[in-house]
Amino acid sequence: NNIANCHEARGDYKQALRMHESTLAMRRSVYGDVAHPDIASSLNNIANCHYSRGDYEQALRMHESCLAMRRSVYGDVAHPSIASSLNNIASCHEARGDYEQALRMHESALAMRRSVYGDVAHPDIASSLNNIGSCHYSRGDYEQALRLHESCLAMRRSVYGDVAHPSIASSLNNIAICHKARGDY
Repeated sequence: NNIANCHEARGDYKQALRMHESTLAMRRSVYGDVAHPDIASSLNNIANCHYSRGDYEQALRMHESCLAMRRSVYGDVAHPSIASSLNNIASCHEARGDYEQALRMHESALAMRRSVYGDVAHPDIASSLNNIGSCHYSRGDYEQALRLHESCLAMRRSVYGDVAHPSIASSLNNIAICHKARGDY
């Protein structure tokens, strides 16, 4: 799995996919034909690799399989892994240009994350706010995108403090991009 991730990071998606699929086959031989978190993780890794290479249709199918397995494993309750799958499916829809479906899925992920972590600042909740903001930006709703990115920044500062952090820098960049799109220089 780690070696496959290294190949993916280097852009060698063909080799990464082969290794992720080999890991999936091995996990299925170990756990059988039952729902298991490790098998779901392999499905997620394969889906992410397809996404990275721009095959959003295949990524979507694999993320949906992962979500189904995670729901089978964890039940119909709020769980971080299920929220992560909802987020990944939303990202596939957004990459395909289906912003309405992406928003619905991102909002479901956010609601689940709030259910899991409560009403406190958490990196995953901030990530969901960021993703919803980016989706609004992609569909041209710069005002809503700006509000969400500002909420995300506030939460990230609450989580990480007012120090140099890549997530805070990303939020500042997203806010700047929204201002630019609005013509607010």
